[in-house]
Amino acid sequence: MTAKRALPESGRLLLQGHPLWQMALASLLFAMMGAAAHGARTAWPWSVMAFARCAVMAAAVVAIARVHGIPLVFPGGGWSLWARGTFGGAALLCTFYSLSRLPVADTVVIFALSPLWITFIAALLDGAFPSFRHMLLLGTALTGTAVMHRPGFHTPLFPVIIALAGSVLVAVAMISLSRTGGYHPLSVVVHFALTATVISGLAMMVHALPDISGLVPPDRMAAPILSLLAVGALGTGGQLFMTAAYQTGKPGPVALVGLSQMLWAALFDAALFHHPPDLPGWIGMGIIALALGARFAISEPEPSCPPPAAGAG
Repeated sequence: MTAKRALPESGRLLLQGHPLWQMALASLLFAMMGAAAHGARTAWPWSVMAFARCAVMAAAVVAIARVHGIPLVFPGGGWSLWARGTFGGAALLCTFYSLSRLPVADTVVIFALSPLWITFIAALLDGAFPSFRHMLLLGTALTGTAVMHRPGFHTPLFPVIIALAGSVLVAVAMISLSRTGGYHPLSVVVHFALTATVISGLAMMVHALPDISGLVPPDRMAAPILSLLAVGALGTGGQLFMTAAYQTGKPGPVALVGLSQMLWAALFDAALFHHPPDLPGWIGMGIIALALGARFAISEPEPSCPPPAAGAG
């Protein structure tokens, strides 16, 4: 059963404010989530933090859907819902693995490549080849990634590969999202949240639960549990404000404001973890920001879905 009926005006969830301010707040919240996850990496395995992120989001959006009478289509739904949830859930796993191995800014910047992958993959799915301009922008962004990370001698290669794979998975999830027009938007979010919770829960059982010694001793659980709740709450808040921004604002300007997440992440790396980007890091970040800025300035037909932020899935 699809959820095609619209939410009554009296029951709409409205996050009041200008779309650009909403996206600015979403970017800050996502960067804070990344910093919280990076800071808790010694207390919790990455898979536990991914599960907390998904479970808190699922609890929040299910409660909102129930209050406003929005149908829950999980565990049903068509292929587009399952593709969005499966690829998005896998991307969240990549996000938290990367945050446990790389600085926050490094992870955020790599995941920022997703809009370029969206254009590339969408063109291939339509039986065409991306334009030379888009291929140039993608190549420029990948060059910026190499300059920033110097994989193999500046940062470990494997986490960079996982982050790049995650940015591709996010792109596929967003393309799938553009095919979910027959469902109410909140039903789509609920389906994604519950699917991602199942996926991250399975990953946690395989990765973290067999290694009991890697978990926090019961007598020192209070602060680490708060860190898990912070990861989930910050990620959920970022998701809600990002959704609100794209619902009412123009995608290009909103996406450009979303690039501020890179600066917040770099600030948190410097202030909290004493690991500011070095000169090649800033140069690489600038190259990627320029490529993305040029991408958002191009008005060509593409999937009608928002460019995601790191941790958005």
